[in-house]
Amino acid sequence: MAQEVTVSMLQNMAAGGAAINVLSAQAGASVMITDVGVASDYPASDGVRDRNVARGTRDMSAGPAMTRDEAVRALAVGIATADEAVAGARGCCSPARWASATPPPPAP
Repeated sequence: MAQEVTVSMLQNMAAGGAAINVLSAQAGASVMITDVGVASDYPASDGVRDRNVARGTRDMSAGPAMTRDEAVRALAVGIATADEAVAGARGCCSPARWASATPPPPAP
């Protein structure tokens, strides 16, 4: 269920219909949506930059959520995206993260 919500929000942001789009427009800012780890398939969109390094994360109660390589690659995507934003007409970058997830069960 949570993965479907992530895709729905991704598509809504790409279409300009999310709260972040409204807030950005009020501030005269633009939104760069960059997929670094969406687990589900979704239709290609000009509004979403595909930089996916892993299809979601793994259950961290059973082991690491990401491999070291995945984490390093994800950080590199973030750095490159920030560099692009600062170098472009944007002049600055304010990163944000959006994800939906099912919370872990309570401890016994």
